[in-house]
Amino acid sequence: MSKLPEPLVKRINGKIRIGRGFSLNELAESGLTPDQAYRLGLRIDKRRSSKWPENVAKLKELKLTIKPTTTKRIKKVKKETVEEKREE
Repeated sequence: MSKLPEPLVKRINGKIRIGRGFSLNELAESGLTPDQAYRLGLRIDKRRSSKWPENVAKLKELKLTIKPTTTKRIKKVKKETVEEKREE
């Protein structure tokens, strides 16, 4: 399993460090919802309001590597299994 991206934040003295989690603005910019981020195991910091381009780029890159699941296919498979159970 690949390592999950870590958010970067800037300290008061200007140095960059690893942050507590990604901000909601960064998630929105990258096209992820907070629910999707939790499912992926990403850390979220609801107190942060900043939006760093580096963090957004990391999230977009992660989003491209994830295989999209279609709900239509899942519903179709569930429907088929229910119909098979009824036939038995």
